[in-house]
Amino acid sequence: MDYTLPAIYDPSTDTTLAESASIAEYLDTTYPDTPRLFPPGTRALQYAFVDAFTAKLRPISQFVVLGSDEMMNPPSQAYIRRYREAAFGKRLEEIPPTGVVAEEEWAKFMSGWDVVGGWLERGKSDGPFFLGKEPIFVDFVVASFLMFMKKVWGEESAQWKDLSGRSGGRWGMFLKALEKYEIAV
Repeated sequence: MDYTLPAIYDPSTDTTLAESASIAEYLDTTYPDTPRLFPPGTRALQYAFVDAFTAKLRPISQFVVLGSDEMMNPPSQAYIRRYREAAFGKRLEEIPPTGVVAEEEWAKFMSGWDVVGGWLERGKSDGPFFLGKEPIFVDFVVASFLMFMKKVWGEESAQWKDLSGRSGGRWGMFLKALEKYEIAV
């Protein structure tokens, strides 16, 4: 059996769900008087954004595969090792690039963040998020990637400092703006 995160349990409806888009749609439907993760007319565009965003950031997996493996419990480590080694066609320890190749791949990865940052700048008008003041589903998708990398690399790592400080600290400030949503009560 596979288990995925994120996952929620809503005791008011006795509902358990996994997978971020399913959770977001459930919350919008079940609690219509709260801020919408998929405001009317944005669902298809947000799904297209997620596809474009993940395509831009494909180079990241080679830089986080070992760090993410080390954070897992033994059964998850075995799963990650099996899955990633099959996907990359080599041992986990051989996946991260080195030397000039690492520099080139890192530049591609950072270039992808610059493109996404451009999307953010064009979309925000009166707030830090893609649609302005209130976050929507795609803001949390972007934040999940950022939080994952921060956790894998460590807040004091050169990689995290490079990414979070990019474009005048855009991505560090973006995460800061979402801090109030980190814990659900």
